[in-house]
Amino acid sequence: MSRRPAGPLGDQSGQATVETAFGIAALCAVLPVALGGAGAVAAQLAAADLAGQVARAAARGQEELAAELPGRLDRRARAETTRAGGLVTARVTVQLPLLDVTAEAVALDETALGLPG
Repeated sequence: MSRRPAGPLGDQSGQATVETAFGIAALCAVLPVALGGAGAVAAQLAAADLAGQVARAAARGQEELAAELPGRLDRRARAETTRAGGLVTARVTVQLPLLDVTAEAVALDETALGLPG
């Protein structure tokens, strides 16, 4: 059995090892970014859900519940509510290590309607 002569670049032994090392390095660089993106999407969904709950609680006149909901569900969440034109707007911000995620929700202000509670 004869060996092929080395080409202009020399012997190709060890090429698979180098390619594997580059592949692992690329994976180590991309995986944290992908997981961080998935975490940001999950935080956005949680913030939107929390904003809806805060807006509904404030619209029913349950101000204490609306104030404590963010701390109950996520210690990094902060909420603020405003009332204008018969509507209650809740804005929730969740602080992540690299960015802040914000969501808003609006509910009809039931306390302004004068309905018995």
